[in-house]
Amino acid sequence: MLLDLKDPDQMYTDFGAVSVNSDVTKIIPIINRSAKAIKFKVEPANKDKFAKSYLSITPDDKTEITLKPKEQLPLEVRFKPKARLGNFDQEVLLQIEGMEEKRKILNLLGAAHGIELKIMDEQIAFGSVVKDSRLTKTLQLSNFDDDKADFTWYKKQFGDHFTISPASGFINPNSNLDLEVTFHPKIVDNAINTKVTCAVQGGDPLTLSLIGKSVKQEGAELKMDFKSVVRKQAVQNITIQNPEDKEWVINPTISTKDDACKGYF
Repeated sequence: MLLDLKDPDQMYTDFGAVSVNSDVTKIIPIINRSAKAIKFKVEPANKDKFAKSYLSITPDDKTEITLKPKEQLPLEVRFKPKARLGNFDQEVLLQIEGMEEKRKILNLLGAAHGIELKIMDEQIAFGSVVKDSRLTKTLQLSNFDDDKADFTWYKKQFGDHFTISPASGFINPNSNLDLEVTFHPKIVDNAINTKVTCAVQGGDPLTLSLIGKSVKQEGAELKMDFKSVVRKQAVQNITIQNPEDKEWVINPTISTKDDACKGYF
């Protein structure tokens, strides 16, 4: 009885280290070199550990196969990891009709590397920010894996008051990436907060809480009178002084309630 792999080098088939959620398939032909037909089944040596290694075989152990002399069977082995997995070595056996003992036909080896991204802060509090102005803070995104990782923030969750830049992209292995998180409130509100999610390809999603307070502009009002002729501009200067010990972020805006005045300043 000569039922073997067509290529003996495939006795140890190594999938290598693949990323979580990958789908890798290998074809391993079995050939009957005997003078008579052979009936057999293909099955894992340990079905439970085989399944936990995210491996599958086609045809499976429920299918009885008959190979005529010189006939071949393309055995399909599939590795589709759903989570991180250390190095494994799973045996595949042949249950041949007329033989009591099962015979090993091949070993499947491999591992699954998951993407592990982390943010240094799970919550960013912006404090009080003047309506129609903006404040930007830095959020560090870290990749602790040996593979490049793609990420995407769900922009719809930002609402009208927050922005993260870049909202999508990639981060190199074992490196950090600084993201700019901006609070730019459009209304006066004592409690503006939201939770945003970042999808990580091959890894677990990240969640970030954003909290801020929007207040009215306070301070003195300065009146400026402009006089000019048609199609000639008039320019005046305004000096803004910061009397505090902390930095001001300035965002000048122009607004009017009179539509006839729009576009002149």
